[in-house]
Order: sequence, then C-alpha cells, then structure tokens
Amino acid sequence: MYLKLEKKARVFPRKDYWHSCFLNCLLSIIQNIAIFPPSAKQSGAYDDGQYHGQCYFIEPSVVTPGMQDFFDNSEYWKSISFWDDVLYEAVNASLDKTIEETLGGREPGSLFATQYSQFLYWKAKVDERCTGDTVVLPCSKNGTRRDQTDCILADLGCGFDCIDEVFRSNNYFDKQDQRASNP
Repeated sequence: MYLKLEKKARVFPRKDYWHSCFLNCLLSIIQNIAIFPPSAKQSGAYDDGQYHGQCYFIEPSVVTPGMQDFFDNSEYWKSISFWDDVLYEAVNASLDKTIEETLGGREPGSLFATQYSQFLYWKAKVDERCTGDTVVLPCSKNGTRRDQTDCILADLGCGFDCIDEVFRSNNYFDKQDQRASNP
C-alpha cells in the first residue's frame, strides 16, 4: 500500500496512519515508544542508499491543482484506484469499530482518547527534539552516505539515543515506575 497526500484527493491522511499505528500498540500492549522513530525517508531528504550504496534524493511531493482535478474527476483514476479506496474504507471502518467497541470511543475521557492524547504529546516532543540535526541518518543533508548512524538497522529505528533522551529528560520512565508500583 502507498501513502497518498490529502484526503480530498481520495488519499491516506497522516492522521489515520497514526491512529492505526497507535491502535496496534494499544491493543498489543506495546509501549508508545516503539513507534516514535523519526522518518529517515522524507521528501526533500535522501534515501538511505541501501540499493547501490549511495544516497538518492527524494523529490518533494506536490499535488498541483491539475493533479487534484484529475484525482477528483477522472473516471480513469477512479477505475484504477477503486480497490485502493475499498481497502482504505474497510480498514478505517474496522479501526473505527475497534475504537468504539473495545476502547470506549473517541469521546474525551475514553481509554482511546486519553491514551492517544498522551501518545500525541510524546510524539510532538520527539518530533520537536529529534530532527535531522540531532539524529544521525544514513545520509547527510547534502547526500553523503554515512557508515556510522544511530539507526537500529539500515534506516529503521533511527534516533533511538535522542528518543531515549527525550523520555529521560521528561522523567517518563520514573513516572512509569511510579504507576507500576502504585496500580
């Protein structure tokens, strides 16, 4: 499956992506920290160079007005994206049903709303602190491949030192220990 840019263009919005990731963690009782790593593949940056051992520039993604019109009105586009849309709607219906029936819905105070709010809080802290300036990605800002990174594997799980520091500097682990000892 691929990520498209805007819901208006019948695409996969980032908000739904994070709902899905967060829901998987919440249901499988994985700590939120498991899905925090900053993306090593961003438009306007470089791919990790695993393919031929060199970094490749990732062109910024743009949806022009003409492209938007094509997405909105083209029968051809509608025919080739039909099953993507069916899958997208089915997955979102399943996510919505799980959130409503298992996690108390999205209303303030529900398990999902409370935990998702906390997830977004920590994600924002990590996104703010763990940028291309603080995370050693496989490719530098000018496209030079690095041998030493702070990624777990290739360009996956990058920035774990920075993420750990964000949580430690905000006493996250102390708070978790206190919660565990005082249920």
